[in-house]
Amino acid sequence: MDIENTTPALVLESVVKEHAAGPSRVAAVRDASLHIARGEIVVVCGESGAGKSSLLQVAGCLQSPTRGAVYVDGCDVAGLGVNGSADLRRRRIGFVFQEYNLMSALTARENVALPLELDGVRRADRQAHAALQEVGIADLAGRFPEEMSGGQRQRVAIARALIGPRRLVIADEPTGALDSASSRVVRETLVERARQHGAGVLVGTHDREWLSVADRVLEMSDGVLSHATRGPE
Repeated sequence: MDIENTTPALVLESVVKEHAAGPSRVAAVRDASLHIARGEIVVVCGESGAGKSSLLQVAGCLQSPTRGAVYVDGCDVAGLGVNGSADLRRRRIGFVFQEYNLMSALTARENVALPLELDGVRRADRQAHAALQEVGIADLAGRFPEEMSGGQRQRVAIARALIGPRRLVIADEPTGALDSASSRVVRETLVERARQHGAGVLVGTHDREWLSVADRVLEMSDGVLSHATRGPE
């Protein structure tokens, strides 16, 4: 894979994320540092409550760290402000969640095209159709989320996450509610995006099948991110 831009997709430097718990504060993420190159797939495993979701939300600029620094595609998130962070999320970061987060009043094509339309991109519907074709459900472009299965809705969510020049894809339990066939499609699609399009991919999951496609596997326990190990050859 030839990636001209060697800027890392994601850099976390000594990130701490604390949440209020009554009069005290609880650290969900403790001094986490992480570097993800473009084209690299990193999988974070851990039990529920280990801090995976908090880590991914900070990495994806959905939450601000209590301390530490976050860089996405070379941009220091702390210096962007609220509007700049929103623009960064919309243009450079793709999100895939177990809950799909699709808009029920929009068709599959409209859900996928929405990030581009918000930026005034011409022919966003054509790009949306191509993205749906990439995940194998172009024939469902005119359906609403309630008219699709869970696996089909997740494919729509992935198409939306991958449309446009995304540099980083964050996936939080993307296959947790899917059958084995749909899970395989999700994994293959994200691997393709990393390998062929040069996006960094960060996955938080209980699904051990992800270990077979990861470049690195990390463990998270009590908010502590372990040293990285290579994925299976």
